[in-house]
Amino acid sequence: MILLQSGLEAYDGAGLPTDDLQPTFDFADIAAINMALEAAFGTRGGRSIALRAGVPFFEHGLKGVGVLRGVTSSQFMALPTVARAEIGLMGLAAVFTTYSDQTTTLQQHPDVWQLVVDPSPFAWGRVSSDPVCHWLVGAIQACLRWSTGDYEFAVREQQCAATGASECVFVINRQPIGKV
Repeated sequence: MILLQSGLEAYDGAGLPTDDLQPTFDFADIAAINMALEAAFGTRGGRSIALRAGVPFFEHGLKGVGVLRGVTSSQFMALPTVARAEIGLMGLAAVFTTYSDQTTTLQQHPDVWQLVVDPSPFAWGRVSSDPVCHWLVGAIQACLRWSTGDYEFAVREQQCAATGASECVFVINRQPIGKV
């Protein structure tokens, strides 16, 4: 239904992307899927589904790639929770920058990290009064849970290209909320 509504019915039944890390969807396709979720389930429902979709996006597509592979080592797990979170975010930024057309950087501030994405495939060509990159919020949350041993962090999209910002900016509190 979502592929049909987004004009991407050719992908129906195509299966999961291959392991060669070549992009299966271009940014316009990803934005179309994001818009179709909102059209089919409403703004809140589409947002909720996109947030949840970010978890398998990370779990099955990102956590075993590049620098994120070493996150399970015993030396890494011995680090403090906040240090593991920061390293996980740096790894996620490196994977996005290396294996996609989006440049992602991690900026550090006293109480928060900012993950800056330019361009975001979820905001590609979109115009909205509210941020639309919920899929990335879910992926960031999944990365943080995975790299910290199930700690939850507050993540929100502060700026979104779909609302007219020059880039998408995600703010992550440095202190975890608690364990999942």
